[in-house]
Amino acid sequence: KFNDESLQGQAFFEYAESVIDFDSFTDHWIYQIYTSHGDENNIRYWRPRQEGGKWHYISYDFDYWRNLGEDDLNNFTNEFKSFINGSTGGYKILGRMLENNTYREIFLNRMADLLNTSFQPEYMIGLIDSIDTAINPEMPKDIARWTDGWYDIGGPTNYNMEYTKDITKNYIFNILDFIYSEVADTLGTDTVSVTLASTSNGVVQLNSINPDISTSSWTGIYFQGTNLTLISKPTLGYQISAWIVNGESQAGSQTLSIPLTDAPVNIQAQFDEIT
Repeated sequence: KFNDESLQGQAFFEYAESVIDFDSFTDHWIYQIYTSHGDENNIRYWRPRQEGGKWHYISYDFDYWRNLGEDDLNNFTNEFKSFINGSTGGYKILGRMLENNTYREIFLNRMADLLNTSFQPEYMIGLIDSIDTAINPEMPKDIARWTDGWYDIGGPTNYNMEYTKDITKNYIFNILDFIYSEVADTLGTDTVSVTLASTSNGVVQLNSINPDISTSSWTGIYFQGTNLTLISKPTLGYQISAWIVNGESQAGSQTLSIPLTDAPVNIQAQFDEIT
């Protein structure tokens, strides 16, 4: 049915949601975009053998980051555009999904959440260093196993772990700006700044993440044309009393939805003690 161009709008969305696990599908393709994954053959998926079992995606074999080692953003390849315009089965599904406005918002909000948290350079640097600490003592033994030498896509090569770490760290500092430009170029969607003010006696879930606003404000980059979903989570004995959005007070409902335009958004959740 994904090849049926007559299936559009809500009917298409409901069909896709009935056969695909959206969380798995969405995160898989965001990983592909973040790593500028260059191997179009690496598409695998599975589903439970039960009534209503949905397809889940398997992310694997990330040894080919197409833009890794490239210093000039102008020379980066727009893999996102390749993905959604590709004729390969897995790529074609992504393209069809992003034609649907309901799913596009799900995708862009999750992408923004990950770019603002797990893919932030400071987190990624710590992750790289922790992996390096764990595997570095084993590297000499691993290299010694391969007596016929190391090979990359260009042929024989000298393995250099420090070089690999350096270009990977450089990549993670460059890729965020490039992804925002990819989205603008591919989907015609620009970004906007969202700030959550520091608060006490409760936390705020923003889409799928829980920013730490216990001691200071938090700022992230989101996509225009999407709706931001905020959920208040008061500390025991407290309740949400109001939302302050760009200086304007709104009723203290548990959930607040904010449509994003080109104007920056500043939000504060106010919690009061239950009396």
